[in-house]
Amino acid sequence: MRELALDLYPIALRARVIAESGGEPIADASVGVTLQKENRGWRRDENWTTNSSGEAELFVLEPGRYAISAQGGGFTRATEMVDVPAEGLTAPVVLRLSRSVPCAGRIEFDPSFTQGAEGWSYLWVRSEQGNTSGTQIEPADQTFTLENLPPGKYTAQLFMRGQRGQEVEFELGPAGDENLVLVFLPATEEEED
Repeated sequence: MRELALDLYPIALRARVIAESGGEPIADASVGVTLQKENRGWRRDENWTTNSSGEAELFVLEPGRYAISAQGGGFTRATEMVDVPAEGLTAPVVLRLSRSVPCAGRIEFDPSFTQGAEGWSYLWVRSEQGNTSGTQIEPADQTFTLENLPPGKYTAQLFMRGQRGQEVEFELGPAGDENLVLVFLPATEEEED
């Protein structure tokens, strides 16, 4: 028989989720906690939902470095890195979310692309600020819809029928864009490496 000493007293944290412009609280936002371990990578804990004041009480099981992230309907995702001591944090972690804009469109093929066998098609985008999103491309009409993106400049990586394409760039203005046209060009051998 082995004896185990367990300290299962969770450390309570508070998060406050607000709109970046205006500072109003965001109710029903999803708040997640991720623990960063040096030699084990990231481990996802659970998600909480903010109340009508935009606040949520979170619990972690051990001191350490955490990524606290939040996302709400009509808003982008925000993440704050915090070091949580054994006694917890005295002030809430404040997450400021930007309003998201619509982003939808279709993919056109460069004439040099030989459409071959069926396969998966995917679009992944990254903003200059580090916001990312991805979606499967609808095979029938090569359309896509991305959610929770703020206005800004983006780099897109296209994968069509399993083949990687060259990166393309686009910009979303304050009203977004629901008629984007991204052209798929197969990646060169140098880009594949």
